Amino acid sequence: MALTKLNFGGNQQALVASDIPVLTANKLPSGSVLQVKSQQMSTETVLTTSYASMNNSNIAITPTSTSSKILIEFGYHIYINATTSGSWRGMFTRLMNVTADTVLLPAHGVYGDSVIFDGSNERLMTYSNGSFIHSPSTTSSITYGLESAKSVDSGTIQVNSSFGRKGYITLTEIAG
Repeated sequence: MALTKLNFGGNQQALVASDIPVLTANKLPSGSVLQVKSQQMSTETVLTTSYASMNNSNIAITPTSTSSKILIEFGYHIYINATTSGSWRGMFTRLMNVTADTVLLPAHGVYGDSVIFDGSNERLMTYSNGSFIHSPSTTSSITYGLESAKSVDSGTIQVNSSFGRKGYITLTEIAG
């Protein structure tokens, strides 16, 4: 097996592992990706009118610096089944700092992800996603997650059901 030697200014020297500088998070420039955590939301959630955790959406990360930002990206499949015509069916989803029990990104709009049905045998399947940048200012572990609820107490709304691809949540720590 051939050994490779690097030429440092005309003097051939063997590269010694202990001479290679260690690159740590605090030496990386602002905007560098420090770590990524991701998981699939593989279990179906059937919604009620009260906010509850979306199954398998909670995920933790421990920032390496208090100046780090956390990019949170998520997506989920929605299946809305009509029960009566002429009525709105929808769901609301909010991004949570589960550790602090605070809402980071509230549900959007009056109807959320919704549809109005004109017939009694209609259905909607769609995929919704979002992102948010959080500045947690800590090096303690933080758990993020999604909570969802349906807008009215009739009909069935399923999230990440077997009818579509599963949801995901990804956390990316970015150097501040």
